[in-house]
Amino acid sequence: LANRRRRMDLGAKAREELKHTSADDLASNLVKYKEDLIPIQLHDLTFHRRGRKILDCVNIAAPQGSVVAVISDERAGKATLMRLLSQSLMPQEGTVFVPPHLRILQVCDAPHLVPGNLLANLTFGVSIDKHAVEEHHPSLELIQPARLRDICMKLGMGAGLLQQLQKETAE
Repeated sequence: LANRRRRMDLGAKAREELKHTSADDLASNLVKYKEDLIPIQLHDLTFHRRGRKILDCVNIAAPQGSVVAVISDERAGKATLMRLLSQSLMPQEGTVFVPPHLRILQVCDAPHLVPGNLLANLTFGVSIDKHAVEEHHPSLELIQPARLRDICMKLGMGAGLLQQLQKETAE
């Protein structure tokens, strides 16, 4: 309950700060919605297990859309940090604030694939069925095949995989 209250307070504070954001601020940050300016935040985050401090007073503010690499020695708390960000663990002290419209993506060392084709793995969690989106979640956006291909090309996906993706998005 205390963690929920702290997250709600951080969310209210972030929304209050957005009230003073102008259209020029949005344009200069290349964002469409004010909510896209709310950073992911860790404030005085401390976590310990079995008497051992795993994370001690961590403070981070990462803008939405940024790629953040967490690099450290083995058993230094990377997996714990990711579990705290995804809120599958709650901190003993401090706060984790992820704007409610965001998802945290963790890329592991070993790939994990969902059953299905390439498209299903690249778009896991995003709706493909326009009817389902319109009927159940009209605010959700559908997969944009051209945008998906552009992203894959920028990431250096091989020609064979790009052809497979082209085939699957055309179906």
